Amino acid sequence: MIRRMRGMTGIAVFTSVVVGVAGATGASAGQRHLGRCALPRHTTVLLRTGAVIVSSVPRTDIVDAVPVTNPTYYTCLRRTGERRQLFAASSDPSPDAGYQSDLAAIRVAGSYVAYVSEFTQDNPDGPTTGSATFHVVDVAHHDHQTLTLPDPNYGLIGLDEVAVSADGYLAWAQVNLQQGMTTETVEADTGGGPMTLATAPIPNTLTRLAFHKLAFRGETLTWLEHGRRQSARLTPYALAPGS
Repeated sequence: MIRRMRGMTGIAVFTSVVVGVAGATGASAGQRHLGRCALPRHTTVLLRTGAVIVSSVPRTDIVDAVPVTNPTYYTCLRRTGERRQLFAASSDPSPDAGYQSDLAAIRVAGSYVAYVSEFTQDNPDGPTTGSATFHVVDVAHHDHQTLTLPDPNYGLIGLDEVAVSADGYLAWAQVNLQQGMTTETVEADTGGGPMTLATAPIPNTLTRLAFHKLAFRGETLTWLEHGRRQSARLTPYALAPGS
């Protein structure tokens, strides 16, 4: 994994997608028939559970007369063989105003796929800017929820620290750049918006992050805080009476 920091915004840009899964494993491109999912040639299987397969296929576009290849990501529901596009990466290598739009992380549990889409924009007259959006997709029911961080200057150094549960709960580690003190938080969303589960101060140099290895066990989220195992049990989001 190669990670490149973009200025002081704390946006982490990855040169390859981090893949991870609860109860799933990767597979080679030669495994074409998985359940009812017959995958096209040149497909790379990234993740799979008993319910879902996530794969990618390279796609070449012509940008300013230059061929540029980016992946297009797909999901396939194994019990039906239904294949749907998840995300199409894109990029412009122009030195004056280039950009990159790709995935920073993908996770899958049961029929839920969580991914982080990341956009970075080059600026020849100033700093590179970036933003990220969290997505949770229920592949079985075609439900897609998105969560956009309110401030693109939020530190997203730990973008590979993302977890999804078989209930569709999302959790991630987030670095918050502040004046005087920088903190890292463990955030979660069960359908009602972000909530903070843990907070730790970290050095402004960002050389040592606090939270690692986020993972779900049922509805319980676990993580390591400076090497110590921590956990929090999450509950489904419930609407207030009369709402």
